[in-house]
Amino acid sequence: MNKRDKSFLVLRNSDGLGLEHGQSHMSRIGNVSYNFGYSEDGIGLGYGQSPKTKAKKIGHGVKAGLCKNLYTVISKKKAVNPIKSKPKFLWILDNGHGKFTTETFLKKGSKNPGNCSPLLTDKSTLSKDSKPLLTDIDTSLLSEDSKSLLIPVKNDDGSIAGYRLLEYKVARDIVKRIISKMPGSSYKLLVPEEFNIGIDERVRRANALANANTDTIFIFISVHTNAIGNGDTWENSSGIETLYPSEKDFCAGLKGNAKTKCEQANKLVEKELVAKSEYLAGCFQQKLALATGWINRNIKPSSHVGVLKRTKMTAILTENGFHTNKEDCKKLLSSYPDWRDRIAQAHVDAMIEIESESKWEEFEKTGKIENESK
Repeated sequence: MNKRDKSFLVLRNSDGLGLEHGQSHMSRIGNVSYNFGYSEDGIGLGYGQSPKTKAKKIGHGVKAGLCKNLYTVISKKKAVNPIKSKPKFLWILDNGHGKFTTETFLKKGSKNPGNCSPLLTDKSTLSKDSKPLLTDIDTSLLSEDSKSLLIPVKNDDGSIAGYRLLEYKVARDIVKRIISKMPGSSYKLLVPEEFNIGIDERVRRANALANANTDTIFIFISVHTNAIGNGDTWENSSGIETLYPSEKDFCAGLKGNAKTKCEQANKLVEKELVAKSEYLAGCFQQKLALATGWINRNIKPSSHVGVLKRTKMTAILTENGFHTNKEDCKKLLSSYPDWRDRIAQAHVDAMIEIESESKWEEFEKTGKIENESK
């Protein structure tokens, strides 16, 4: 049978790999295109569905959020020339918030300045009769890398009352590890500075890179830890989640006719980038959840995160545990096991799989979302 004379539905095996009907792991279909498996309602085809059935909405939980869940229909009607060379990727790594204060310590009783944990008491500073109200850490058992993630909180007499875990330090530590593990991949560290760089500037930097080289696939990854509450009390929420943009807005700041023209010109591109970002989020979430075993909070759309909404590229934001949760916080400080290293490796594993997946490459090259469900 001539494969080029037929249409094939790409299904997923138990290992998550897509195989065309009658195709072995080593074979490959030739002069055909791979189109994003969207039905009329814009939702991707579900597991094992034929293109004639109505696609089930995967939803934001994305329990099927595997790297290989890009269901596609291969059709002779949309045949294009095969890609002869692998596209070049550039991963823009955003390590999130920066240093929030010029001080080297905080005062006990002062409000949480933001992006850091509630107070962690240090066992080594407590007397035998002390009954700490909060979960303890023992700084004498922490590695130097882990100690560097903390900022001391001092009493009025200058003695140390405890510590707070700094989100920006954790994010920079994870990104540094990601970079050390990704030889052969191209990356750009968006914020090499330690001090805080605002959203407007981070978006400007990312878009300037993309505008300078249209032949490269730019993917934006923002690394964070999560938080809930006022920052001064420990909360129950914990686990891993990944955000993607529910919408893109290339026209922020424009008004009148200029904004209207901009929106009309970019409507399709923005829609495509949202679809790609959702797919990418599923891939990273799967890797992170498997690597940590932490609570899987799944992927979530966001309409208000500026670095996701306004960057002109596929973009996601990973939330790697809650620094407002006692157990997550202690895990982020741990070196045995080294949870931060596991988190970094999960990011790299997702990147490697994305770069090696032909369906992603061809989807990026064609730049189209086709309705092949009829």
